[in-house]
Amino acid sequence: MVNSTETLFKDAQACEKQGDWSGAVALYQAALAESPDFVEAQHNLALALRQLGQSDEALKWAQSAAALRPDHPTIQFSLGLSLEQTGQIRLAIEAYRNSAALRPNYVAALNNLGRLLEVAGDIPDSIKILDRALAQAPSDLGVQLNLANSYLQGGQPEKSIELLQALISQDNQIAAAHNSLGVAAHVTGDQRQAILHFREAIKLDPQFAEAHENLAQALLFEAEYEEAWAEYEWRWQNDSNTQSKRHLSEPVWHGESLAGRTLLVHAEQGFGDVIQFVRFLSSIEKSDGRLILACHAALVELFSDLDAVDQVVDMKDAIPQFDCHAPLLSLPRILGVDGTSIPNTPYIAPKLSGSGLAASKLKVGFAWAGMPRHEFDPHRNRSCPVEVFDSLTKLTEFEFYSLQTGPQAAELGKIGGSNTIIDLEPRIHNFNDTAKLVSELDLVISVDTALAHLAGAQGKKVWILLATCADWRWQHKVTNNPWYPTARLFRQKSPGNWAYLLDDVIEEIRTLIP
Repeated sequence: MVNSTETLFKDAQACEKQGDWSGAVALYQAALAESPDFVEAQHNLALALRQLGQSDEALKWAQSAAALRPDHPTIQFSLGLSLEQTGQIRLAIEAYRNSAALRPNYVAALNNLGRLLEVAGDIPDSIKILDRALAQAPSDLGVQLNLANSYLQGGQPEKSIELLQALISQDNQIAAAHNSLGVAAHVTGDQRQAILHFREAIKLDPQFAEAHENLAQALLFEAEYEEAWAEYEWRWQNDSNTQSKRHLSEPVWHGESLAGRTLLVHAEQGFGDVIQFVRFLSSIEKSDGRLILACHAALVELFSDLDAVDQVVDMKDAIPQFDCHAPLLSLPRILGVDGTSIPNTPYIAPKLSGSGLAASKLKVGFAWAGMPRHEFDPHRNRSCPVEVFDSLTKLTEFEFYSLQTGPQAAELGKIGGSNTIIDLEPRIHNFNDTAKLVSELDLVISVDTALAHLAGAQGKKVWILLATCADWRWQHKVTNNPWYPTARLFRQKSPGNWAYLLDDVIEEIRTLIP
């Protein structure tokens, strides 16, 4: 006797209660074989498949159920879960928004919607939605955590800290809350407190890769290099860190003698990181071996004359044969680098010299925009409005050159009298071009971007403009820097306030007037 659809459905639900997700899947599939439009079975089958990690198959059934019942908030919520699990964030946001519209007090939908809006960078809407969720469920710890993260990403760390402290007072066993509190402490400049919170997060969840990487950043900020380099290896397990990851089948190099073998060092992360860390290639003892550097195409020509390197290749092209490999930012750990063994500058020179910059005045190049961290976070936004350079470029004792590249270069026209500034952007096609231009300048003034690293690596006098929460490499409150001895650091006095910082720059540059 063939079981009825209803019996199959109930048996599948019983399997769910027992945690037998495979059994539930088989029974829901059997029920749907008899009744293909049984929407509840489709909905539950999607849930069971998600539990088994079968994301694509779960999405198929969630979409089918949502098409049959577009007016059902729980089914729309399930669709959001499947879309999120398959990485379709924008579509998941739409599904969660539909779910919350169908049931305005649906806390789970509001919570997930707000969380994903923060991931997508829509911070004001994220805060608005999560505030709604918190009003519905004031004691919901998940909502509190997500709202705290949105405040943090939105440049309101004090509000984030208040929420996180209240959350931890209710439950101090939530590793993610300690991790977020660590980030908030870092943003507000309390590195020691940040380290304590990251350690607590790791104590609660030893495999919490993001907390390990955050701890590494905080330790680097405090120049506690030995532990920091070890913790930094967790970046490879951190799903939220996707920059330039490479997974190679050849063995990892651990610092042993190459003895005739070929070592591939592969770049990772941004241009500035590569320029900063490429100095360590000269510390590798090749022992008749060969060294290949794989890096971004824009850096290949610049690095092609490095004495330590036998071959430089575009990391997106085919890599020549090699015997072992190492990520570039792992070299300090492999080589045992501490604060006293950072290779000196200069270590980079442009491949060709002579850019043709001729002026009777002191030549000053500047740039105002790097890769943005978050437009809503004045603590960590590395770019400043070009208009703040207006007063600086009016100093007639200097010849000013714009080194800004990318879409922001077009903003130069916002400066009054910009016709007196020489725009070098049309002459820059890669970093070797920039290096040639920098080599003929007397001073470079830049926000925290690859240009600042390049000028420092060339041993050029460079003034670096920093937000209140600068990267670890610039450390805390100091005006000099162990990585780039020719650099002088100018820091914001309050988040987002670049104008006062430029006042300090103008006061200092006047001392250079002959």
